Amino acid sequence: MEIDARGETFHDFDTFGNELIQANHYESENIRAKLDEMQQLRDSLERAWKARQEKLDQCLELQLFNRDCETAEQWMKSRENALKDDPSGSKSGPESVEAAIKRHEDFDRAITAQEEKIANLQSFASTLIGNDHYDRENVEARIQSVLQRWSKLREALIEHRSKLGESQTLQDFSRDADEIEAWIIEKIQVTQDDSVKDA
Repeated sequence: MEIDARGETFHDFDTFGNELIQANHYESENIRAKLDEMQQLRDSLERAWKARQEKLDQCLELQLFNRDCETAEQWMKSRENALKDDPSGSKSGPESVEAAIKRHEDFDRAITAQEEKIANLQSFASTLIGNDHYDRENVEARIQSVLQRWSKLREALIEHRSKLGESQTLQDFSRDADEIEAWIIEKIQVTQDDSVKDA
């Protein structure tokens, strides 16, 4: 704003100098040299200011990128902890396995919703790297770290789902075995019933 506010002053200075030169002022040569020197200084100032603005823009972009990475990492950390704490073993009861499957389905939906955010983060990183960001090496390392963690979380989710499926299958088998055993015991008792022998 300050540079823009000086625009009229620069214009007036150029106009005045050119009027002196057109009027064949005895110092026309020095005036022309001073006008050229001022123009070079102004051009230099504008280039320096533009470079500073670009650097500030890159700093802001880096802060936004790091914030988004941190948010994604915190989200993944909470899901990693949830997977660790979620019972999926064969020793769990049928109700807990059913509840774990329900939680897993909710978790799967949350992962699907998060995929778009991870894709946007990856796109943002690609843009920063492609635009030759001053900290592109760290941006690249950070996005690779986030993507690796994301991949591991997805793999853990698949493994967890598989364990839940195995637990559910085992519990279905155990339930069926219990029903068959109860039926067999009932039939054995019927065969040993004394009232049938007397009849």
